[in-house]
Amino acid sequence: MGATPVDVRIQHVFTHPGFSTGALKNDFAILRLSQPVTFTSTIGPVCLPDASATAVLNSIPDPKIIGWGSTIWVVTLRAPF
Repeated sequence: MGATPVDVRIQHVFTHPGFSTGALKNDFAILRLSQPVTFTSTIGPVCLPDASATAVLNSIPDPKIIGWGSTIWVVTLRAPF
């Protein structure tokens, strides 16, 4: 059984100020949605580590990062969303 999609407009995109397209450094953004989303078994919040987790994260010898999305640029977002 697959996930049921929910379409919600993006109100604002907050990109990392140090983002570099050439090096793909800091290649993440936070999206402010135009309306609340109800959490379900397939929709939930992302958890970002706070400053107290830095020592633990830095102690991992060979960390792996996973995520979702495209590995190529497909569309450019322009305001208003």
